[in-house]
Amino acid sequence: MKYLPALFCFFFLLVACDSAAQPTPQNVKSYFLEVAFGAEFGNSDPRVHKWTKDLKIFVIGEPNTLLENELITVMAEINQILKNVTSIRLVRVSKQSDANFIVFFGSHKNYALYDANTKPYLEGNMGLCYVYFGGNGEVARGSMYVDTYRVKDTNAQRHLVREELTQALGLLQDSYHYEDSIFYQSWTTTTQYAAIDKLLIEMLYRADIQPNMTVEEVKEVLW
Repeated sequence: MKYLPALFCFFFLLVACDSAAQPTPQNVKSYFLEVAFGAEFGNSDPRVHKWTKDLKIFVIGEPNTLLENELITVMAEINQILKNVTSIRLVRVSKQSDANFIVFFGSHKNYALYDANTKPYLEGNMGLCYVYFGGNGEVARGSMYVDTYRVKDTNAQRHLVREELTQALGLLQDSYHYEDSIFYQSWTTTTQYAAIDKLLIEMLYRADIQPNMTVEEVKEVLW
């Protein structure tokens, strides 16, 4: 299969802003447009990208009990959200050859050996997700990493697991609007979803939000 250019996301230091504790319908729709279109780096493609099949996850690198448990927790939370709108699920597989999504724990240098396309973006970034699109705009495969060498704080590691896996769903952009959101642009160590985050995941996987939709097409559905 031929894949379109990748979009990816990373973790990065800046400043703090609003709270997303009480999202209104208008706030959710506006935030969705901000987070679902484009990516932090690379060739931004202003269309919807989402998985149309199960994410089959395999872990490589140097996992530990803390990170394994956090991955299980986040997967379960995402699956709980998705079950309201889709049959797609995140599942663990026992063989790398069966996977379409790799979770890497370890050093950025070793992650670059797994996927050389990520190398230019790893030196200053402690976590990253990197996904490839199929011809119809669907997310076809990808990977993420958490740097366990340069990030020693366990809450920061747990946050990175949650952020990178969530963004790999197709919510690839960050924002300065809500400091308690997993999509917040500045460095945080939040280890739970804000209410608005759950609504964004659910919105992306609604049946009427399709891969390759433009901003205007999504607005027609949401408004």
